Amino acid sequence: MVQVDADDVDMIQKALDCKKHPLSFDITAACSCFVLGLVSAACHIRGGGFDNVLVISADSLSRYVDWADRGTCVLFGDAAGAVLVQANQRIIDAVATRLEVPQERVISNLANYGNTSVASIPLALDKAVRSGKVKPGHMIASAGFGARVTWGSAIVRWG
Repeated sequence: MVQVDADDVDMIQKALDCKKHPLSFDITAACSCFVLGLVSAACHIRGGGFDNVLVISADSLSRYVDWADRGTCVLFGDAAGAVLVQANQRIIDAVATRLEVPQERVISNLANYGNTSVASIPLALDKAVRSGKVKPGHMIASAGFGARVTWGSAIVRWG
């Protein structure tokens, strides 16, 4: 994991137009860092203290590689990725309002689990099916928004 110093945090904060100083910390756990970062982000959001959490995961391993050792040099490289975690009941409410769906028909698990990113919709759907709220033949509208950059929606008839 690459250490992010105060200058990096300031640069990222400015680029994202953050209004408050972010909490930042380093999780050193090799290949599981990103997953642990997502879990930590969900905990901060679920706890109510944060609306969004940026998880940045980066490795810079090439500086430690012996490039003459073909047995290991092909295994390691440098890379970075980031995910903004969008835990926001207002988005769900806005979709329901635009589709004119009454609140009692909206399925949301944010209050129980926080934003579970790519698993949010299937987790909520699983709970709704198990509880009998969604039955075969029902029409289901779902919408997902990612990092203020992507979105997708679908209307499906449940099997």
